[in-house]
Amino acid sequence: MRTRQEPHVTGPSTDVGGRRGDPDETDDPDLGWLYTHPRVLVVDDDEDTRDLVAAMVRSRGMSVVTAPDGPSGVEAAMSGPFDVIIVDVVMPGVDGIEVLHEIHAHVDSTVPVVTMTAQPRRAPKSTSLGQGAVAHLRKPLQRSVLIDVIDKLL
Repeated sequence: MRTRQEPHVTGPSTDVGGRRGDPDETDDPDLGWLYTHPRVLVVDDDEDTRDLVAAMVRSRGMSVVTAPDGPSGVEAAMSGPFDVIIVDVVMPGVDGIEVLHEIHAHVDSTVPVVTMTAQPRRAPKSTSLGQGAVAHLRKPLQRSVLIDVIDKLL
């Protein structure tokens, strides 16, 4: 039986692994620092990609919540608000398009969702954009492209 992993919150002074740079700071999402920076949710089943995207976003001073699968991503979105949500299209079980639908239908229909995929075909892009994503990015992501998309959405 597969167990669902909990979303992971990182902020400007914490690394993706959750280690704190300052012992007085915490990953508690109720703290004010978490809401003074743009909040970004990253949903991807590949841990390396998830951590890389989170590091890119965090390097711009944004707080990041990561989720390892679709159900965890939807649950994390419910803990919002988020300024931007970035979700992988191809994930086992609940894929990124289903996550997009769930978030827009049951959490926040106005939050911009950016999809990403390593698939070489154009179909995921047209499907994502046709289903309500505001942008679609190809993996491997280029930091400058990712940050440019996020900056335009904020």
